[in-house]
Amino acid sequence: ASSGELLKESPILSGLVRDIAIDSKGIIYAALTGSGSVWKYPPDLELLAWPIEIATPAISVQTLALGPDDTLYAVLQLPAPQGKGCWKIGPNGELIQRIATDFVMGMSVDDLSSPDLMLQPNRLANLPNGNIVVSSSIDAKTGLQLSSVLGVSLPVFKEFTPSGELVRSWGTAGCGYGQFNSCYSVTFDHSGACYAADRNNHRIQKFMPIEQASGSKAIIVAGGGPFPGNNLWDATQWAANYVYRSLAFQGYTKQSIYYLSSSTGFDLDDNGVADDVDADATNANLQAALTGWATEPLDGQPV
Repeated sequence: ASSGELLKESPILSGLVRDIAIDSKGIIYAALTGSGSVWKYPPDLELLAWPIEIATPAISVQTLALGPDDTLYAVLQLPAPQGKGCWKIGPNGELIQRIATDFVMGMSVDDLSSPDLMLQPNRLANLPNGNIVVSSSIDAKTGLQLSSVLGVSLPVFKEFTPSGELVRSWGTAGCGYGQFNSCYSVTFDHSGACYAADRNNHRIQKFMPIEQASGSKAIIVAGGGPFPGNNLWDATQWAANYVYRSLAFQGYTKQSIYYLSSSTGFDLDDNGVADDVDADATNANLQAALTGWATEPLDGQPV
């Protein structure tokens, strides 16, 4: 089969196959569009095996993933009030635990701070340690609009333990570094590096986990300004912009960076708006950033 020739095909199914996953024994799990069940096949695909009927009737099973211990996870669209979310599913289709919950308008402030809340959870990936990563398919325009309305940026990726405890989160909606405009696939290599398909930004992004204290903030100052005779200004501004982009690569966002510069017309995150410089680089603005902005909680986390 080194040349890619077809070896086997399954019996004709009654719906469109939306996703598949394979466990450690070679058993194949298939989710059908519009189906509230997961179909299982033996490795040879010869005989149609049994379906796992979801205990709470699902409108659709959208995405599947299997942990190292063959625990089944799925993104399900359930009837109201459950809605869409990622669930851990038992061998008989029982919903064991909800891992991630889709945002819906009208949620309370307490709901917004819930660690399992996401915007349109869509794809799943498992890590060798058994953790599950859930990604959001939100497009940049909708994500930025919701972030503006809600006053908080919900991440594109969240990593959970098998028991549902949040480990880390990263990525936001947008077009800049570490931002996404409809992520439709995510996977990990043996080193733990994350590769994500940023569909509408026409690129693949790679991430490596780093340790960063919660509530971390950064202040950037491009001092001096473009006054006559300041031959260092172009180099100063270039270096400050480079620092901004480097911090963005490390997971800092517009909300966690305060940028002071005499040149305020920069669009460093490629969102189409020149809103990345917060204020002119003056002593008064620097003092305000240090004594005011730097001490304020970030997304509910102490600085």
